[in-house]
Amino acid sequence: MFTNKGSKRRFLDENALPLGRFHPVSKPVRGDHMRQFTTEHSGHHDAVQVPARSWKAELRDWIKSVLVALVLVILIHQFVFNLSTVKGHSMQPTLEDNEMLFVNRAVYWLRDPYAGEVVILKDPRVKGKTVYLVKRVIGLPGDTIEIRDHLLYRNGELVEEPYIPGPMALESYGPEKVPEGRYFVMGDNRNNSTDSRTFGSVPEDHIKGRAEWVIWPPGQWRKVK
Repeated sequence: MFTNKGSKRRFLDENALPLGRFHPVSKPVRGDHMRQFTTEHSGHHDAVQVPARSWKAELRDWIKSVLVALVLVILIHQFVFNLSTVKGHSMQPTLEDNEMLFVNRAVYWLRDPYAGEVVILKDPRVKGKTVYLVKRVIGLPGDTIEIRDHLLYRNGELVEEPYIPGPMALESYGPEKVPEGRYFVMGDNRNNSTDSRTFGSVPEDHIKGRAEWVIWPPGQWRKVK
């Protein structure tokens, strides 16, 4: 409705109440099942009761949070990165026994391995369980690998290998062409490594990630090259 007073016009809302303060009636105490609040409008008090969350609801929320976190950890471990420990001496001097590696698993979802990269792969000799090796990619699909006079050749060209500790004891190998979809891998410690010279080239799906960093022990943090 509206009223006229002189030349002024005022609109009134018959259901409106003056604005007031919003405050709790009393401090909630432990064990209350309801929390009570009030709004004050010109001396009028309207109580509003809000249900308190039960311990069962809190527990459900906590379990949901834990499950979500667990699923994220599993997905990250499976598809993004994980940690791997070096066992043995086949990658010396690049990697030492018991060093821990940060392994990039996502990189090979985006592209194929490159020659010279240090990778984590399934041991093709082991059946029925998963055992991992760490080796260096030497030959890509279609490459021809050969060892002549203790030196490594790829596609007829000498490969410079600053990462190996010394000349190979093996005088000759190959030439061997790497089949499509497979990779030729070797350990940097050529005289103490079981690798593609023994078990042949490995399928692409055996390669699980690229070794990025040494993160353990303390003081040995470094980029894997």
